[in-house]
Amino acid sequence: MQTLQDAIRALERRTGFEPGSVRAAANRLVEDGILPRGTPGRHTELTVKEFIDLLIARAASPTHRQGPETVKLFDELVRDGIDVSVMPPDIRPPRRTARAYLQDLALDALDDDPQRQRTVSQLTLEFVESWPELAIHLDGKTIGRFREPGALASHWQTPGHRRSTTIAGAAFVDAVRDVFAGAK
Repeated sequence: MQTLQDAIRALERRTGFEPGSVRAAANRLVEDGILPRGTPGRHTELTVKEFIDLLIARAASPTHRQGPETVKLFDELVRDGIDVSVMPPDIRPPRRTARAYLQDLALDALDDDPQRQRTVSQLTLEFVESWPELAIHLDGKTIGRFREPGALASHWQTPGHRRSTTIAGAAFVDAVRDVFAGAK
């Protein structure tokens, strides 16, 4: 059984988030109905999707109060900001969001194929707080960005500093496996 408590402990231990910050983000997501509410004497069970929602809320939100908003926003971010809805239907690729991409990475981390796990481990995930963005550092040279549809993915979006949280792919794989590997 994968519980919310297991996810909180794994994220704190593997990603280096300060103790209590993941719990605060989780409480806010439970209040907003994004994560399931437990009952007395029964732990809250999590899915991979809900684990990713907790990770997004903690890593990409400037404050815990903004966590639910940020999770919903990550369901709108698309690769390189390309708005596929304006493309002709015969050449339109499927719409892939940052949230769905992270879920796919989590499933690859749980796969029995060591090559798929290794591929995820070699990535670096960068959650930008200053504006809505997920940057995936692929090989130290190539960066894939998820931005709002129509946004210029490689441009600075606001004046001021760019703040982000970076998580090594290996830490992501370890956290996912700590929570879900026994439950596959």
